Amino acid sequence: MRTIKILILCAFISVILQSCAEEPSPITSFTASQGNCIGAVKLAVEEVAVKENYSYERKNPQNNQWEQIYWGYENVFDDTGWGLPNDRLLPGQVYQYRVRAHTEKGGYGDYSEVVTGYMFSPNPHIRKIEYKEIEGRPGYYELEYRIVDKLPIDLHNLRERNLKVYRAESYDMTLNNSQILQIRPGTNIADSIIAGTQSSDSYDKNKTYYYKIEAQYEYWYNYEIEYSVGIYSCNSGIFEGGSYSGGDPGEEPGTINYTATNYGEINSSSSGAKNKVIHCIDGSTVYIGYLDDYHAAPTTGKPALMKNTGSSWTNAGGTMPAEMLADYGIGHYDFDVSSGTIYLAALSSSAIYVYKNDGSWSENLATPLLWVEQWGSSKTYYVDIAVFNNALYLTTIHWDDLKVFKYDGTTWEQFGSTIATGFYTNPKLKNIDGTLYLWYEEKVSGTSECTFHIKHLSGTSWVSDLEWSKDNAMGFDVVRLNGSLYFIQEWGKGSVCKVESLNSVTDIFESTGSKYGLPQSITADASGNIIISCMKTDPDISNWSIAVLVYDGTSWKKVNDDFSETSVNSKTNAVQASGNDIHFIYGLKSSVDDWRIPKVLKAKKYSK
Repeated sequence: MRTIKILILCAFISVILQSCAEEPSPITSFTASQGNCIGAVKLAVEEVAVKENYSYERKNPQNNQWEQIYWGYENVFDDTGWGLPNDRLLPGQVYQYRVRAHTEKGGYGDYSEVVTGYMFSPNPHIRKIEYKEIEGRPGYYELEYRIVDKLPIDLHNLRERNLKVYRAESYDMTLNNSQILQIRPGTNIADSIIAGTQSSDSYDKNKTYYYKIEAQYEYWYNYEIEYSVGIYSCNSGIFEGGSYSGGDPGEEPGTINYTATNYGEINSSSSGAKNKVIHCIDGSTVYIGYLDDYHAAPTTGKPALMKNTGSSWTNAGGTMPAEMLADYGIGHYDFDVSSGTIYLAALSSSAIYVYKNDGSWSENLATPLLWVEQWGSSKTYYVDIAVFNNALYLTTIHWDDLKVFKYDGTTWEQFGSTIATGFYTNPKLKNIDGTLYLWYEEKVSGTSECTFHIKHLSGTSWVSDLEWSKDNAMGFDVVRLNGSLYFIQEWGKGSVCKVESLNSVTDIFESTGSKYGLPQSITADASGNIIISCMKTDPDISNWSIAVLVYDGTSWKKVNDDFSETSVNSKTNAVQASGNDIHFIYGLKSSVDDWRIPKVLKAKKYSK
């Protein structure tokens, strides 16, 4: 009898264990790509122990219903938009996803956390179309073009890209429409600027022409084990006019003479790449920050700070806090200096850091109030700080909420109500001549339109200085001179604008000449000049460089110096005025890595 009982008990345990084994394992990790795939969102599940299939679902933005988009055993799946209108994803649209495992006998397991993802939406546009007469060949022209087609540095699935440029005599591109260029730039993601020349005999210099790009991107995507090829197509905006130079190589601004002091290389603890240079001034001392040992994929590095003592650049603040150095996910940082005290903020995928240094680094001052996450994933985006009236202010985005926080030396509190809720990017804080300014970019989902907002703090309220809309605008910085605000934006050819009213600006950059574009940084000196670093182009792209231009209120002049060794790649070029001196930081062209990011920073001072 005892033997029978034991056999029954063993059988019962076996049934229980078998039943448990048939239940699908829970999903512990599920991710969706964030704009680094063309035409698709890559979904990935960390393999689970017990499963026969996975069921992937996407919430349809049109009806707010969850819909199954794949059922099978692949733990990596590329969503190309099947089941949506035209069976394609919308550019600019963020999609929600979830997944659960399945076994035949155990049924479906629990859903994973909901994750969001979106595809990269290419935005090629024409920056320059110029016709030059070919000497000795009447009716023949050399057509010089420059096209911007910026791709993410961590783009995964591009197979081929094909750009066709069309010209017409009407804005709607219907009258006498013809293809004048076909370019295959290849897949090198660093080649965001495509320039060249070709002969043309179909041009009438007395007519006004309009141009657009038809772009096709072939991309790989994973479909039921096999890799297939899809095509994502888009059109650029309309480029009007072009130019005719009659063989003139183009305008050059005049020059202005400064005495140059070469500080040489800015040394740091790392021989790796450097990027995202930020300038700051405290009294007569100039500081810079940058991300050291920078990695392009993913975009991370270690904050480093330097200061100029008058004769050289030296380390500022000593060795960085150990807990921040141990974090290999830092992608955003900012710093400010007030009366010799340094404040530093940094944001990684897993933490936010805020430190104070008045001789040594404090502990991390950040509290849970500054950080938002869900199911272990960060929902905190961007970080920027400024010292104002002896208090530290910090701006960040929680989910879709743009907020400002204040630290009084003891505690953090949210300063006022949420600034804005929606699709906002790149919030910045800056104490400019005793006024605290906040600026940020507002994006319209599904379009390339951007509205740039500038506000200043008055008492406890934010007052709007500018709400300026422009297609394809990004990369802003702001200064104030003689009571007026000026700003740069980098996209297209770029702009240097004076704020005239809440909704209007005057672009003062157009008179720089056709060879100059893409302002990198802006400052103002004690004599009332606007100073920028910007790109100087050449028909041979290997000769492109960064130059320093000075605007005296009527015209632009180039600082008379040799800029040929400066690198045009990444965010390593910056100017900062101290009195009438100009401090210029640049990346060394010959030191760029495989991602074309410089490993060496150099510094100069221009003095009157």
